Amino acid sequence: MMREIADDDRDEMRLDVIARGFSIIQAFRPRNPWLSVTELAESTGLPRPTVVRFTQMLIGKGHLVVSRESGKLRLGPKAAELSRRDMPGSHAMLLLRDALQQVVEPTSAILRIHCAVDGETRLVATLRSTTRDCAVLAATPVNRSVDLAIQATTARDCTAEHGSSAARTTEAEELARKDFCTRLRFGPMRGLSAVVATMRLSRTEEVYAFELVGAAAELPANAIDFNVGPALAHVARTVSAEIGRTEASSGETSIQRRCARRGEEADLIL
Repeated sequence: MMREIADDDRDEMRLDVIARGFSIIQAFRPRNPWLSVTELAESTGLPRPTVVRFTQMLIGKGHLVVSRESGKLRLGPKAAELSRRDMPGSHAMLLLRDALQQVVEPTSAILRIHCAVDGETRLVATLRSTTRDCAVLAATPVNRSVDLAIQATTARDCTAEHGSSAARTTEAEELARKDFCTRLRFGPMRGLSAVVATMRLSRTEEVYAFELVGAAAELPANAIDFNVGPALAHVARTVSAEIGRTEASSGETSIQRRCARRGEEADLIL
């Protein structure tokens, strides 16, 4: 019985890894949100048969769709339902940490990360990427807030056109309440030169904006691309470690319960 529960927990975590991995890809790789089973297996470190089984489950539930031409996968119409769920051990999941460290395209971009609270915007970090050097987010205390933002939410994309400024503000507030991210600037992010994406934490009033600046800012917003492979691999490793801790904790709890029951039985006999 305990083994079946542990297996179910493991499957649940792996499903979340795959689904949230697709959420990351769709938000930060808008030009190419499709991913093959092989690429997904390599990125997550999960066995290919396991990925095939899980993706079939996600397809059946409408969380993923398949391209008839290429056979590749992307997020489906019901993906938002899955991404709103709480992932077990989510406090340990730095979903986008590695992805933010490597700005793949365009190679000359400068990416600034801003944080807005109560209408005030402050620059949190600047990531530079050239043909020789990858953008690196230094592991400093001030950047810890970015890590917390990254692990707290999965960025989701909304490319809907907005009408008047009033309608834009209203819709932006609604999107913020739903934890959506958008490449269109809104709210306290006004004034940034080329906002590529924003994301709001689910339990705070902070909004993070990713701003593409420099010569690359003249390119379309969807020209920016992140390497998500290392991030997914990191998640897979963390999930494995989390499962190990969960199983150990469950084992200890079961032993304690059995001992407690035996103690109660002894009391009844006496």
